[in-house]
Order: sequence, then C-alpha cells, then structure tokens
Amino acid sequence: MRRRIVAGVLVFSLVSCTTLRPVADANTYLSNTRPSQVWVRTERQTVMLEGPRLLGDTLVGFVDGEYREFLPGEVRGVDVRKPARGRTAFLVSGMVVVGAFLIGALASTGPASTQPTPEDDPTNPRP
Repeated sequence: MRRRIVAGVLVFSLVSCTTLRPVADANTYLSNTRPSQVWVRTERQTVMLEGPRLLGDTLVGFVDGEYREFLPGEVRGVDVRKPARGRTAFLVSGMVVVGAFLIGALASTGPASTQPTPEDDPTNPRP
C-alpha cells in the first residue's frame, strides 16, 4: 500500500510540474532548440515523436521505436512539454501544509504521552 501511495505522489508531482504547450512556429523551434521529444497533432491522433528533426519540410522521428515521417499537410500542430510554474508552486505549498500537519499530528501522539508521571502508582504503569 505504501508503494502505491509513493508512486501516486511521484506521478502527480511530475504531471503537476509540466504542461504541454503548442509551438507557434515548429520549423524555427525544432531548428533552434533541438528538443528530445515533441507531441505531433494530426487529424486522427496525437503522438509523441522522439528525436524530431526536419528533413526539408518533412518532420521525422521515432514513434514507439518506429521511424515515422510527417508531411507538412498532415501536421496540425506541435506541442512541447514546458514547466508549469503555477502548478509547481501550488504543489509545493500543498506539500508544505500536509507536511506541517503530519509533523503536528505525530508530535502530539509521541511516546511522551505514555510515560508515567509522579502521580502514577509505580506498581501500575500506564498501558
């Protein structure tokens, strides 16, 4: 159960800190930044293209390990993963609040509350 919770938090944090944004001019963006992956929108689907390159006016790369070519008429748009500053700030502040709550909850239920006091009978310790 603990592994599932940790995995869920990690996936949530990765998704929360980035977002897909459309690229205004895909040719210029690909030439200047040379990203490792982009998302190509076509009329039928959106696919993740790894190692995108331009060969003339054709967009090429790998989709699920298979070489693909996209002609200019096929491509409806190109999206890239960019940081989502607002989501990241929200995630960090939420983690701080949850952490503070957990620390407070754990501190109030610590072993000090089960220790005997001078008023307790020494032969009958607290449970």
